[in-house]
Amino acid sequence: MSSSEQPVVVQPSRPEAGDAAAAVGGYDGEAAGYDADQVAAAARQQDPGLPPETAAMLAGQAWPLLQELGELDAPALARSLMTAGGVGATPANVVATAAIAFCETRGLLR
Repeated sequence: MSSSEQPVVVQPSRPEAGDAAAAVGGYDGEAAGYDADQVAAAARQQDPGLPPETAAMLAGQAWPLLQELGELDAPALARSLMTAGGVGATPANVVATAAIAFCETRGLLR
């Protein structure tokens, strides 16, 4: 890097954001109203055996995947989470269901 070039430093929009936001580089869909931490918590309530770090990772990945899908389709989201997260069907299904429920109750991606 030459002396005239300055490094680009990207700061998360909310440095105090929880684990799920950290799992996707600090982005948690806040601008749209998506809260990955709440989705992860809801998933863990449904499946207490789901490791917190897995729930956080998948919940963080769910919002960008939902935007790509463009619809609230739990089976399609679960398949995408299995591919993106490298996890099995149960964790992906639990988090997908929690993410869809969260979005439906808040009117996201209708």
